[in-house]
Amino acid sequence: MSAHEGYKTKCRKETDCDFPHGINLRVGQANEEIRAGAFCLLSYPIRPRWSRNMSKLFELMFCGLGMLAAGSDPVGPYERLRAALDRGDPALAALVKDAWKAEDPDDLLQKYAFLKIIINPEGRVKVERGPLVPILEAKKARLGLVRVHNQSGGQPPLEAKMHYFGSDKNPFRVAVVDRNDFSGQLSGGEVEYKLLLLECNQPGKREITIGFQAGKMTQDLGFRGEVPVLFEVR
Repeated sequence: MSAHEGYKTKCRKETDCDFPHGINLRVGQANEEIRAGAFCLLSYPIRPRWSRNMSKLFELMFCGLGMLAAGSDPVGPYERLRAALDRGDPALAALVKDAWKAEDPDDLLQKYAFLKIIINPEGRVKVERGPLVPILEAKKARLGLVRVHNQSGGQPPLEAKMHYFGSDKNPFRVAVVDRNDFSGQLSGGEVEYKLLLLECNQPGKREITIGFQAGKMTQDLGFRGEVPVLFEVR
């Protein structure tokens, strides 16, 4: 007789769950069932008189692990984006504040995108200018919203590169935001948003060329992987 023989594989309801192979996870209105044996820690069945208390205990202990096993993300990408904007660029955060109330925030966010990236199924990167170019202040960092349409499903880090032809000394700093609370790595989702840090230490109208790559040798042919942008630096 196997060690797991006689174990239940599915919880009937919260009060009669003996937990051997399954546990009822309540996340909002959704019930996720962990695959049989995924969190089986006991080699003998739980006695019936313990079932109610033990099912509650295991529900609390393994709820977080169960979400990970099911591929759930307790903090969604738009929540992380909103928090990063609130901390890093309150002015931009104020512009897009209505997006978080929408059923699909992308509908409004793309109207405030600085750049739009399209990654084709082969992984080639194309860049287009978006509707909103940030107005920079000398020696003060701003954030630009970058919309990524990832048709490849790849998950490489997104990297920015920049060329300045105005003088030998480049006054600009450009980089994809990449930190613990907001990653610069692509998630593989079809549409997501990244943040581009922009800073210039000299006032005036200045033009740079900004490009992106997602992995090695991914810039699109014909220089479509980069785009010139004219900034007004106050």
